[in-house]
Amino acid sequence: MFEYNELEEMLKNASLNFNTRPVEKFENYSPSEMSNIINHSFENDGIINFRNDIAEENFQNIGFLNCINYFLNIINNHGEIKLTSIGNLPPKYVKELYDQHFLLEDAIETGVTKLVKETDSVIIHLTKVISFVSKLVKTRNNNISLTKLGKSLLDNDFELMKCIFTNFYQSYNLAYMDGYPEFDFSQVFPFFLLLLEKYGDKERDLSFYYNKMITAFPALHVPGNLDEYIDHSNRDFNRDCESSFRLRLVERFLVYFNFVEYNEKKSTIKKSALFDKAFLILPNSSVFKEHSEIIV
Repeated sequence: MFEYNELEEMLKNASLNFNTRPVEKFENYSPSEMSNIINHSFENDGIINFRNDIAEENFQNIGFLNCINYFLNIINNHGEIKLTSIGNLPPKYVKELYDQHFLLEDAIETGVTKLVKETDSVIIHLTKVISFVSKLVKTRNNNISLTKLGKSLLDNDFELMKCIFTNFYQSYNLAYMDGYPEFDFSQVFPFFLLLLEKYGDKERDLSFYYNKMITAFPALHVPGNLDEYIDHSNRDFNRDCESSFRLRLVERFLVYFNFVEYNEKKSTIKKSALFDKAFLILPNSSVFKEHSEIIV
């Protein structure tokens, strides 16, 4: 018979082997590594992180960062700004911010939408929302002002970018402002960055990435609010999920940061030159193991 300590050691080894084995659908990252990717990206020990040597001139090419920065400086220059009765930015600041042309919207540029109030622009509204969820601004008596954190990041492009980017997928509800069901992309978003790093040198159909995401996380296309759809037998949630994937992670996120080149007509995507300058993504342990065996 096995001694208890011997059996316990065998179970520990079996568990270790399971958690450290490469998994094909995870691009040969192990379950343990995938846990790091999902739960610890952009932390000090994260497999996915920002490079800390990003040249300062690169920040000028990140439209959403510059939009946030300009917004914070407007508030800082005034000390605080009185919001409208429904909590929106006054129209003059909406126009001033959009007129910087950090990011453009087709509906506004073509005259389909007339820019009058904050919610006429997805970008301007999102600028304010992300500033709130990132704890850069606060309101008191319907006046908006900077927090201590917001003031501290005014002259630090790298930390401001890291703050708003991580809060974009960790704290902000990606389902906000669209009519799709609630698909939980936030939890698995870092895996999309990993896929872009590996395959993004070549222009590919967006469906290529979506299919890899669904293969790795099969439950992704099941809405978290499924109970709201009592009779959903004829609804194609997979189609909804792919469409919301395109809207939430690409058109209204990575494009805003200029980390991808997106062709809307062809529905193709590739990583931008800025992507490789911004992200540091470590290879899986099997690559390290293979490399070390070659050296030996």
